[in-house]
Amino acid sequence: ENANVLVESCKNCSTVNETAALTLTDTSEEFIYNKKEHKPAADVEYSDGWHGEKTLTVKYENNINAGKANAYIEKDGAKATVEFTIQKATVKEPDIESKVYTGERLYADIPQSNNYKALTNGNGINVGSYDVVLKLIDPANYKWSSTEDETVKLKFNITEAVNSWVTVPSIA
Repeated sequence: ENANVLVESCKNCSTVNETAALTLTDTSEEFIYNKKEHKPAADVEYSDGWHGEKTLTVKYENNINAGKANAYIEKDGAKATVEFTIQKATVKEPDIESKVYTGERLYADIPQSNNYKALTNGNGINVGSYDVVLKLIDPANYKWSSTEDETVKLKFNITEAVNSWVTVPSIA
């Protein structure tokens, strides 16, 4: 028995097991989490012998957050369901700019976002490369563009200072 078919029972009818079938009409659409309801276009097709009114309404459940969602129709306690998937939204890793060595402790300038928080901020003093670790705030609905992990490790670089003369020295 198909999960997307609703079977109508009728005790005093000459035909039995008439059906209403639910299908998603646009299966090419990809659903990505956006904090809003996703309602894919759906169609209800009734068999020729359907006895009830042909007014079943498509309803949706679990259709906001990433994961499995359902479109369904129901009648007299019976329910026909079609499952669809809402994908996680992708968060692009921010660019972490390098800083020039100053002899003092330096920290990465991490762009602000409601999607992640910094666990480590790449603080360092000497020329070199330091880790910046960012963690997704809502990993159930978001993913990094480069990894499926909740955290991503980026590099913060402290570069060598360049000596420059303010005035040309006189050499005697």
